Amino acid sequence: METKSPESVTLIAQLLNKDNFTHFGIQELVSMLKLWEVDPLKALGSELASNGISPTDLAHVKEDRFAGFPFLRLEVTREETKRIAASSNRMVCIARVGELLCEGSSEAAFEAEVAAPGPRLREEAAKDEDFGFVVLAHGRTISKEEQTAKIEALRFCDFHGRCSLESPDRVFILAENFKGGELWHKYLLLDLHAVMKRKTLANKFNLRERIFLGPTSTDAELALLMTNQARVDRGHFVLDPFFGTGSTLVPAAFFGAKCFGFEIDFRVVHGYAVGRVNPQSPFAASIEPGKRVNCFSNYEQYGLERPEVLRCDSATFELGIGKMFDSIVCAPPYGKRASARQSKKGEAKPADLEERKQDLPPKIIGSHITSCEEVTEKLVRLARNALKVSGRLVFLYPGGRDADLSDKFGKFEDFELVGVSENPISKEFSRYLVTLERKK
Repeated sequence: METKSPESVTLIAQLLNKDNFTHFGIQELVSMLKLWEVDPLKALGSELASNGISPTDLAHVKEDRFAGFPFLRLEVTREETKRIAASSNRMVCIARVGELLCEGSSEAAFEAEVAAPGPRLREEAAKDEDFGFVVLAHGRTISKEEQTAKIEALRFCDFHGRCSLESPDRVFILAENFKGGELWHKYLLLDLHAVMKRKTLANKFNLRERIFLGPTSTDAELALLMTNQARVDRGHFVLDPFFGTGSTLVPAAFFGAKCFGFEIDFRVVHGYAVGRVNPQSPFAASIEPGKRVNCFSNYEQYGLERPEVLRCDSATFELGIGKMFDSIVCAPPYGKRASARQSKKGEAKPADLEERKQDLPPKIIGSHITSCEEVTEKLVRLARNALKVSGRLVFLYPGGRDADLSDKFGKFEDFELVGVSENPISKEFSRYLVTLERKK
């Protein structure tokens, strides 16, 4: 391994190639680097150069452009490494991030590196702290017996601590990348988050255990991915102009953002007719008899601050609030179960209401369905009026499989297209996660 500056650290990020989140990994990694206050172009510079990828392609680059996928090399400073290590485990498509201790493009090259360890490997081996090992293999299945044998082969590194598989102080990762059945590269890493088994916040917010659900409640993993794309952090102001049951903003509230929502159908917000109580939720047992369950119950379930919700539609631009939002994150209802709507003059006709309840107010404002194109244009207009400079608009858009939407979303004045990622939902159709950043 080449000699590096003491302040320079090489990290290896392992991305997950999830079938339902095609090409989300690169976009999430770039956004998380910015959230960690790391320049993505510097961190990924060697990867981009060695794979012939232009920095301008990051908005739509696919994983297969990286020869070493799913392992990507990041060049950062020691101080940046501390910030990454201190972050919560909020990633969805980034499985692990570890500091590179040694590597080799063959078994012989790897063994030679381990036999003559660099200063960081010697330093970690000399620590009198408990440690654990995780063995990862991409492109090949390895048995438990093989995993044990690979760990045993590292004994001559003379680790001074005690090996523990339950709650070790440190976790080493032995990662192997196979191409066509042959070993392509092998790494020994120090996991920055020191976890034996990866747990994600998506499990915490799983819809199966959510107390209040609607027909289009955003999946927990997807909501977390959108939150990461928006780079939501503590103290940020975040708006969802299609609030619904509030699923999209749950992760944002968890990370300490002040959340706001627009919703045209107040029945959803207050728990009438459209939404439903989930009897499988563990929170159901704590609901007092006779208490109405609604979207705010979801935030109560997780001990989160209740969002501020206005009864209006996504076309509401002139609120007199100025450019106060750090991000706008939303999943517009394009499908058959629910469609994006806009207010219209006059009271709703009885046919507009799926269900009349005695305790509903006598007047409900009418609405009409809007198209995908109208929704996009109005979202961008809303973002232009409400987003701060460098604020992000993150939203879902429907399209055919493997569609190239770069030209479609790269045309908006004052906005830069940060990323377009595909979420397949059938053999023919996908939802695309679009991220735009306000430049001025």
